Amino acid sequence: MSLKHTFHLCIALLIATSSAFAQAGKKPGKISDAERQELVDGLAQLQREVVAAENSVAGKAELVALMPDVQVCVKTLDWGLNFDGAMEAKMLGTAREVLKVGLERAQQLQQGCAPWLTQTGKVIRGFRSRLDDSVQPYVINVPASWKSDERKPRALFLECPHAGLVTELAVINAGLHEGNGFADDESLHLRAYARGYNAAKFAGEVNLFEQLAHAQSQYPVDDRRITLHGFSMGGSCAWHLAAHHPDRWVAASPGAGFADTEHYVKIWEWQKQPPPWQFKLFHYYNATDVAGNIAMVPTFAYVGEKDGHRFSHDAMAAACTRDGVPLRRLLGLNTGHNYEKTARAEIEAWMRPIVAAGRPQSHTEVRYSTYGLRYDHCEYVRLDRLDEHWKRADIHARIESPELIRINTANVSAFTLGSAGAELPLAKDKPVRLSIDGQYLEAPALAPSWRVSLHKTFKTWPKENGKTRSPTETWELGAPPSEGLHKVHGLTGPVDDAFMERFLFVRPTGKAMNEKVGAWVAGELDHAQQMWRKIYRGEVLIKDDHDVTDADIATCNLILWGDPQSNTLITRVLPKLPLTWTADKLTLTGKDCDAANHAPTFIYPNPLNPQRYIVLNSGVTKREAHLATSALTTPKLPDFALINLDTPPDGEAPGAIIHAGFFDETWQPKSAQKP
Repeated sequence: MSLKHTFHLCIALLIATSSAFAQAGKKPGKISDAERQELVDGLAQLQREVVAAENSVAGKAELVALMPDVQVCVKTLDWGLNFDGAMEAKMLGTAREVLKVGLERAQQLQQGCAPWLTQTGKVIRGFRSRLDDSVQPYVINVPASWKSDERKPRALFLECPHAGLVTELAVINAGLHEGNGFADDESLHLRAYARGYNAAKFAGEVNLFEQLAHAQSQYPVDDRRITLHGFSMGGSCAWHLAAHHPDRWVAASPGAGFADTEHYVKIWEWQKQPPPWQFKLFHYYNATDVAGNIAMVPTFAYVGEKDGHRFSHDAMAAACTRDGVPLRRLLGLNTGHNYEKTARAEIEAWMRPIVAAGRPQSHTEVRYSTYGLRYDHCEYVRLDRLDEHWKRADIHARIESPELIRINTANVSAFTLGSAGAELPLAKDKPVRLSIDGQYLEAPALAPSWRVSLHKTFKTWPKENGKTRSPTETWELGAPPSEGLHKVHGLTGPVDDAFMERFLFVRPTGKAMNEKVGAWVAGELDHAQQMWRKIYRGEVLIKDDHDVTDADIATCNLILWGDPQSNTLITRVLPKLPLTWTADKLTLTGKDCDAANHAPTFIYPNPLNPQRYIVLNSGVTKREAHLATSALTTPKLPDFALINLDTPPDGEAPGAIIHAGFFDETWQPKSAQKP
């Protein structure tokens, strides 16, 4: 057959195939119109059954707590049908399974029972996130040998999601129909979900720990035998979680994922470089910047020899060498972006005895580095304050004998030793000496719930022979002074940090002082809701300003939209903010501008409740231009910024940023940085 005849035959087949799909109401690779209608009808039935179940279990706390196991089926189908575009045909079987499970559970709850709680094999579970009250799924594989009355704790293998598992339906499909990673037949396997394409950053990270906590509340998980692994984006999740939470895992095995932003996106090749604060805030998540923390968790990394992103993996290995922690890693020979055929067996053989032994009750030596107090502890060491955020802080503590702990610090101004439940090998009948940066102090003998706080202060000296000596740094026992505001865990900035805890959008109900600002606020408020839905798979909690309660102020970070005239909450807090704002003039951290054409965004401790944040006029700062890769799930704005509204919002920024920067450790303005 000639090339010409072959070409015409291919065209004819393509036309015939397309015609057949069109007649069936079906796009290639997608479910048909009839199949979609089947699911739509099934979802409507499920929603009716869920309402009946909610009415049936009302007032029965134990059954009410199980409603997310049903509601997650509704969300999975609803978002799969109505938010994620045309459903892929390969997901049809799983969608039907989810519908079947949801209907069965709703009817079982109406009968006052929940048999899935004792089910073995692969089980769909759901929980409600504290961030936004959304229901989120995970799939757990329960060993066949498990009995519901079993008390013996079991190892759990937590598998982070790769880039193909960014929807609820996709992660359930993988959990039900793919393998169990490195888990053996007697261990639990948790197929984790990170709320979308974000590499377990921000809400994705919170979600992962929420589902782990939920699993621990439902199954006999041995907290000292939880392993962490993942491949591709899942490997990126594993790098981040192993480096920033090293004391949570008995072992970690990141596979082929990026460990920092700059190397993965090859930022040096960008024509337009990010502003300086974005470079500084890459430290928020870069595992390479705190690679030494890997010393606290046995880690066996993997990458294919011919993987296109091997250079990012190599950067982590180099960072480990820099920090004096040789990285154990396996190179898949002649292999691209997948596991070489013998690699899994080799990693499993390495992991098995480590998991069997379990994580030690406590380490005599702890080393931990961080750039911010969002990540503040490891084992029996907790950092309470830093000299300066977004510069590396280090602490290295060694129990050298029952009577001596030697500690070296850098960029740390306060810390605490001790941990609930930790069995520290210290003297119980005599004081414990502390050597801190060469200075000796005496701490109490070990006792139940032993904790010792220390803080750095400056010692002044009297004049000698008419000469003044410079103050010297010295360590003192006790917590640091609490007067005033300080950057502490959960109150560090930048703007995106507010979305790591429960938050509430507060919508303005009054008229804006300036029409241009009011229109910008309305657009950005709508955009922020869309981005939360798109990036983190949920709906923001939102109220009008006059509906906010004392309970909301006590429990939520408040995201205030508007200006002092349009939003009554902004009016209430404005006198205690580093901001003056009238209809004519706007001054933020010393920068004056025309209030008719500018708007502020910033984060600050809430004057109505300094244990929580307020944020002005910003949602999560990742925008459309940053969606191409999860490696760009990093903060785009610092603690404060002034926006010139003459430049419309786009996929990179909410407008032209003319003034931006960070507050210092007492929430006072530092020098702003030029864009």
